[in-house]
Amino acid sequence: MSESQYTSLHLLKLPSGTNDNPTWRLICALALAALLIASANLPQHPPFKPLKPSKPSRRLCGRSERLRQDSMVASLPLGLIALCCVLPTAFGQFSWATFTNAAAPQSGKATYYGPGGDAQGTCSWGPNFANTLGLPATANAATTIALNDVDFSAGLACGMCVMFIGTGGGIGTTPISTTTWTLGQVTNRCPECAKGSIDINSGGDGIWAEQWYAVDCNVGSSSMTYSVVQGSQYYFEMVVSNARNPIIGVSAEINGAWLPLTRTTNNQWAYYNSQGPYSFPMPIQITCVNGATVQDTMLTYGVTAGKVQCPTSVGPAAATTAATTTAAAVASPSPPPPTPTPTATAAKAPTPAATVAAVVTSPSPAPPPPPAAPNASAIINAVVTASSVANPNVNTTATTALAPAVASPSPTPSPPPPATIATSVAAAAVSPPPPTSTSPPATTASPTTSMVILNWAQCGGAGSYCGNGGATCVDAQWPGAVCSNGFFCNRYDATWWQCQPYGGAGFGRGAYSTVEGRRRMSRRLAASSLTAL
Repeated sequence: MSESQYTSLHLLKLPSGTNDNPTWRLICALALAALLIASANLPQHPPFKPLKPSKPSRRLCGRSERLRQDSMVASLPLGLIALCCVLPTAFGQFSWATFTNAAAPQSGKATYYGPGGDAQGTCSWGPNFANTLGLPATANAATTIALNDVDFSAGLACGMCVMFIGTGGGIGTTPISTTTWTLGQVTNRCPECAKGSIDINSGGDGIWAEQWYAVDCNVGSSSMTYSVVQGSQYYFEMVVSNARNPIIGVSAEINGAWLPLTRTTNNQWAYYNSQGPYSFPMPIQITCVNGATVQDTMLTYGVTAGKVQCPTSVGPAAATTAATTTAAAVASPSPPPPTPTPTATAAKAPTPAATVAAVVTSPSPAPPPPPAAPNASAIINAVVTASSVANPNVNTTATTALAPAVASPSPTPSPPPPATIATSVAAAAVSPPPPTSTSPPATTASPTTSMVILNWAQCGGAGSYCGNGGATCVDAQWPGAVCSNGFFCNRYDATWWQCQPYGGAGFGRGAYSTVEGRRRMSRRLAASSLTAL
């Protein structure tokens, strides 16, 4: 099926909640009223008389023309109503209440486009942007995912964490588990995916039936991070990362006036000189998807470790206070108390740290058909045990199979370290300033403590983000730094070591170094599987 055929068929699907938007209802009502008024003012034709076959064809043609015109006028209201139903579907309809309803999860198909660190995702999270402090853009999720365009809603879903599970059925070699709920985070869009469908950023093959619902991200007691990624003295674009739930609005106080920033298609918040030149520190106001509004200060043209966080609304975030809870405690029906709503002065800024990718497992597996959506807090509590991974920014520990530290084989070519940010005045390339004024003193990682490094992220070296500081700033793999399965810590130069896949360029890295390349590779694998069957 071609892309145009898919688009035409997809727009005919009217998902529940399409017309729940009051703005669209008002537009439809006004447009329909205007059309009816215009129709009432059209000249009225006299009633048609039966046509006699023996009459000249001129009368037949004239009456046929009037009949055609009347039919067109009568069909316009129906066409307008259909258009009002289709347009919200085409542009997306984001409903936090609908997405977080675990009793009625979203349904669709799951595919794969990984593996990879998703550094080129639409939401602008990666080594060059929101992860410059080593904070978890993936919020301890097992994987990142690309969401279908309808649910992605032009970036509104960026940062949304979801629990997903297979519902049985599909084709390929890597089915989605039908007994284990997995925690993923939306960092990308999948234009070709149908509503309800997800594209998983991990190695796999096939197309599988799945369902999902949204939860709060498991960011613990850490705060949000603000990264100014580009700009000049008259404009800038910034990214908000490590939020507990999606961000729907950002405003900034510039020259004494509060101005809403414009969200770009790649989830960056832009200021375009409407109030003249700007300066730092800059007060900002962030609106979370659950309606909460928090205020903070962006300190510099670069990266600022914030002091606030979106409050808990649903899902795993409510379980983050139970960092020492064992898996046996999951049997308790009473969830732990929710995390208090933070204020601008309530939380300390986080210290740079590496994040952990953790597979979230269900404590009570059930055979297909898939089980009812479990309590998200219980799922998170079930995995807060065995790992000794230390992350001062996330007040929880997660169970994951930590790969042993791998000795680096012969160095293979690797991409240069993340690009630095140009200053607003001299436009000279400089590294993001260290968060000395916003973070507590960095601590030295213990050689016995494992740090699971994100794929394609820095795992050693004396420069750039430099791990946890201190003794880790050396031309070597950082003590305790562990890459995920299939990746190893490879040296680029004295300042930059990176988690790369085994085999380097010969492993096919050039084919999946971009998101679209990984998708094409995944589809080729799926097509090969279908051919083999």
